[in-house]
Amino acid sequence: MRWFTADLHVHTDLSPCAKAMSPGQIVRAAEEAGVDFIAICDHNSAANVAAVQAAAASKVGILPGLEVNTREEVHLVCLFDHLEGALALQEVVYRELPGENDEGIFGPQWLYNEEGERIGLERRLLAGSCRLSMQAVIAFVDRLGGLVIAPHPERTYGGIIGVLGFIPKDVKLGAIEMPLGWLKDFCLRGIPGVIASDAHRVEEIGPHMAFYMERIGLREMDCAWRGLKGHRTHPKFLMVKEALER
Repeated sequence: MRWFTADLHVHTDLSPCAKAMSPGQIVRAAEEAGVDFIAICDHNSAANVAAVQAAAASKVGILPGLEVNTREEVHLVCLFDHLEGALALQEVVYRELPGENDEGIFGPQWLYNEEGERIGLERRLLAGSCRLSMQAVIAFVDRLGGLVIAPHPERTYGGIIGVLGFIPKDVKLGAIEMPLGWLKDFCLRGIPGVIASDAHRVEEIGPHMAFYMERIGLREMDCAWRGLKGHRTHPKFLMVKEALER
């Protein structure tokens, strides 16, 4: 086993709020920052994951994913070991995603091919919410063998606590992004914590998490979060509940 550094929340130019995040730019930034693997999580889409994987080759590991905006206006970062899982979720989300993008308001949504070239614009409104509930998204990801992280939970836009005021007991999260200034009033029931960049610019990409494990993969990461089978995370990144009690 060895240490792997990670950034588990990175966008591309497919997300209308991202700037200058082509596949090549992302991979170069990750390499320069010393990141072993990243997760690509565009809003409501995984359409640029293959292009980033092609750009990365063997230089940086790429976990496929997408950041789903649910019916409740809560964002969920959904990660997979293989692209097929992310594309299966994308297909379901696309069917439940109303509206068309207005570039003047939200910005362009660029699609890339595996050569790293722009091949067009995604016309769906990726910045909007789909008609799927949190429970429906989580259940589908679980059936596909994926993992769900609640990103930026404190934000009033897209954050599970910022929007709902609490984490529902029937919401099964694999992990939760832990903001540096976390409010200790929230009890997170021992959900593993993660620090990630939510990068929309290349300069934001960095080694925000460290996992001691055998290989890059969701089950390995889960063992590291929970301290199982000799796996562990960097001491700074403890279980959220433990961190709040210190």
